[in-house]
Amino acid sequence: MLSGVTLLDPATTYVDATVEVGADTTIAPAATCRAGRIGRGCRIGPNAVIRDSEIGDEVVIGSSTIEVATIHDGVDIGPYCHLRPGVTLETGVHLGNYVEIKASPDRVRNAVGHFSYIGDSDLGSDVNFCCRIDHRQLR
Repeated sequence: MLSGVTLLDPATTYVDATVEVGADTTIAPAATCRAGRIGRGCRIGPNAVIRDSEIGDEVVIGSSTIEVATIHDGVDIGPYCHLRPGVTLETGVHLGNYVEIKASPDRVRNAVGHFSYIGDSDLGSDVNFCCRIDHRQLR
């Protein structure tokens, strides 16, 4: 906290001594951070669990579980997401609610709205996953 990190409720927040946290990052109540690095200007949501992961700058993580993942700058992860080992989210990726990704790199500026599973895939850039596609837009 002396180096500019804000813990909204230090009594309910666990940050392992080996975790490096950048200045201007806010960690909400009941978050758990074990090993790894969290960049500058991040917002880590309540009840988030981050384990052995590299988090870039200006990343927002809701009440999600992040395991052995790499998250680049400017990524937005909504609540109830689960990033399993081997996931890389590149700059500007957006994940909505209830997204699970396993062993897949997610390229620049991709968006996965909600209720999706992506496993063992290599995605391109500027991809938008959605639950409904209007066939008229495909022409």
